[in-house]
Amino acid sequence: MKLWFCFVLLFAMPVKEAMVARSAFGKTPAGQAVDIFTLVNANGVEARVISYGAIIVSLRVPDRAGRFDDVVLGYDTLDGIPPAI
Repeated sequence: MKLWFCFVLLFAMPVKEAMVARSAFGKTPAGQAVDIFTLVNANGVEARVISYGAIIVSLRVPDRAGRFDDVVLGYDTLDGIPPAI
């Protein structure tokens, strides 16, 4: 029964198109522009990565009930990120 339920959920979920978006995230103390890239796959899993050290600031994945939530302790701004060495 569980296998059938998982199979039905898998094919009942709407499939979206994968996408990549780029936007401004901020500037480093040295004045270098930092962008944030949002990558979303066809199942809705979303990763947000900044161009400053390829830091993952957000990763939204579904739990077993299908509810999406962020599982990364990331930063909303560059203020909390340590400067590059």
